[in-house]
Amino acid sequence: MQKDVLNLNLLYLVSTRWSKPYFELALKKFFKNSNIEFQKRLIVPLSKNAADSLINNPDVIINEIFFQINGNLNRSNFKESILSKIKSEINLFNNYQWTIVTDNEMRNSELLFYSFLKINQKLPLLVLDHGLTNSQDIKFVEYILFKRLFRNFYLLYCSLFFGKKINNLLLIKRKRIYLHFKKPLLPLFKYFNIGLVHLEREIKSYCLKNNFYKPDITKKKSILILTCGSYRYKYYKFRKDSISCYKNILENKNYKEFDFIFKTKERENIESIKKDLIMYKSKIKIFDDKHSIGEIIKNNNVHFAYTSHQSSTFASLNLIKLKTFGYFVNIPSNLTKGSIFLNFYKPYKIFRFKTINNFKYMILDYDKLYHIYSKSLK
Repeated sequence: MQKDVLNLNLLYLVSTRWSKPYFELALKKFFKNSNIEFQKRLIVPLSKNAADSLINNPDVIINEIFFQINGNLNRSNFKESILSKIKSEINLFNNYQWTIVTDNEMRNSELLFYSFLKINQKLPLLVLDHGLTNSQDIKFVEYILFKRLFRNFYLLYCSLFFGKKINNLLLIKRKRIYLHFKKPLLPLFKYFNIGLVHLEREIKSYCLKNNFYKPDITKKKSILILTCGSYRYKYYKFRKDSISCYKNILENKNYKEFDFIFKTKERENIESIKKDLIMYKSKIKIFDDKHSIGEIIKNNNVHFAYTSHQSSTFASLNLIKLKTFGYFVNIPSNLTKGSIFLNFYKPYKIFRFKTINNFKYMILDYDKLYHIYSKSLK
């Protein structure tokens, strides 16, 4: 007997840089055995960074009012004038019932959508984990430490202040579904295992035949250095450690005949990187985040790559058989919650160490990595 068709309108609430393949792959896995018809799709960025990545997207609705309530909740978030304006903007969506899809980088403006939006009664909210962070376990800890208590009070306040029943809030709490990399330690809410979707998405983005890369030994060779993002923060030791790593690679005597290609992360200060590497400027080319890794690899005949040992790209480059080393930097603890090293490389014991030019680097066991990755694709 055929299942009833479930008609869905998807509203993506995006607070970090938009990644269409990531959302599409995760939802494709989730809806694989469902009889679904998608009626309408809209994307609402909740930060300027997300909005900048969505320019010219026909499905996007950009409104800067949604950027106003972000970060930590404070007294200004309770102002009637701001809340009324946001409510009136959200009401423009209420010709439909929506299933909210969010990337789990929770913003306070996102909470207002929960309060004011008409939502699908059967499937109100899908939460995609960001990287390998298991958000259920993190939220459980935050509840114990009372960190989420104020957020829930804010949700309740917004609902009651505008004369709404709290059914929306209770429905979302009860029927939300988390899309996780692995089973939570405490599965208090419904969840679905999407496996290593972020690696699958990265590998697809390289656009390689059979998902394998082979450099041309007859052409000029390059080494790709993926920065760790230290130049978008003001942590002095983080920057200092990263520059030391970059210099160690650049000064390796075995790399005299190689060109060096730097690929920076979004929002990194490229001028500061150039300044700190000024003595090497004749040896390096720097590409910003607008250039794809796949494009850089193929156009520059990359033979080796270096990236942070905390990076998921460390795994994806190994999986396409590009020899890649993980460098170590002193990353601030508040930036390592979703660390693939802590959540994947370390617990699955798929790495070992190697000394290169008197620095310790990490390398991954390809066979173990591929075995775990291929199982997650099923």
